[in-house]
Amino acid sequence: MKKQIFILSFFAFLILFTTELNAQLAAINTSEAAGKLAKIEILVDSYVAKYDIPAINLGIIINDEITFLNRGVYNRNSDKKVDNDAVFQLGSVSKMLTGIVISNLIEEGKIKLEESIVSYLPNELSPKTIDKLRPITVRDLLHHRSGLPRNSKVILKNKKGNDAYLYGYSEEDFMTDLNKLKVKPAPGEKFRYSNFGYGLLGYIAERVSEMSYEDLLQKYLSTEYSMTNTSTKTPVKNLVQPYRKDDRRVETQAWNLGKCTPGGGIFTTSEDMTRLLAEQIKVYAANDRESPLYSTKDVRPKMGVAYGFGLFDFDNGDYGHDGDLDGFASAYWFRPEEKMGFTYLTSSGGDWTYPLAIEINNILTGRSLSYD
Repeated sequence: MKKQIFILSFFAFLILFTTELNAQLAAINTSEAAGKLAKIEILVDSYVAKYDIPAINLGIIINDEITFLNRGVYNRNSDKKVDNDAVFQLGSVSKMLTGIVISNLIEEGKIKLEESIVSYLPNELSPKTIDKLRPITVRDLLHHRSGLPRNSKVILKNKKGNDAYLYGYSEEDFMTDLNKLKVKPAPGEKFRYSNFGYGLLGYIAERVSEMSYEDLLQKYLSTEYSMTNTSTKTPVKNLVQPYRKDDRRVETQAWNLGKCTPGGGIFTTSEDMTRLLAEQIKVYAANDRESPLYSTKDVRPKMGVAYGFGLFDFDNGDYGHDGDLDGFASAYWFRPEEKMGFTYLTSSGGDWTYPLAIEINNILTGRSLSYD
């Protein structure tokens, strides 16, 4: 009997001790998180002051807990402060969303990674163009190893200096570019970042699904992950006024990239992107490689830059992307092993955006990465 009482008492003590230990660890984690958030807030405020940033919204995740940090105004002519409903243009982080759309279409059997892109393009292309493009696979486009140019020649021709690009981009423009461009280097050989290539991926997605890219975005992201303010359409309300990065007192406009929007023109909020970030961290932490959010299940790291479906794998446990238009800019980063990450959207990009991302990264991880 005494032995049984001793055993019960021991287990009661063990449970109490474990409960108290967990509470102490939770308190420590909470304290550490609060310290990191305080440092990030000070850092962001210093950047806002130093670089005259009109607006920046951040979503920060530490130990699965989400914190939002908003600074600035919707418009310098107004005193209305930005909030979680503020809409910005993503820039190149749009490519990650396009990668998720493509991953879903691959899962549905509508696109094959090793298929030549010619199989998904119109027959109206010239025989010479078809022969030129035939070696390029969908995988090459996703990994930026297609040999296609960084930007559309049509867009470069119409763009005026640092002004926003406002002229759209049509199916006919795709045909013009595809017929005139040179494929260099050979497909699959070398990493060559291509905004045009991701625009082409969005166009292929439209053709194989018989849906607009906007509808694809709504189906695979907005509806699936409650990203209700994410769209290819210029919003009629809550759009933050962008400012030129060479003079942050001069207003500019959101870009109109037409059918090249999948490579850089999606609109969203920090709340939507943080919601996606939280889901993506869970997917990576669980090593759920079947999920369309596992954007780096297919990379070619031995060929230099490791780039998956719209997302960089930095080969150190970090994943991410950034984007910068002549106005809006963004960053998206996560470290799933430690259940942390951040995303930010701003109304005026420039050289300050990458250093800020690195410094936030260093605060979260305790590392000393350099941005030089």
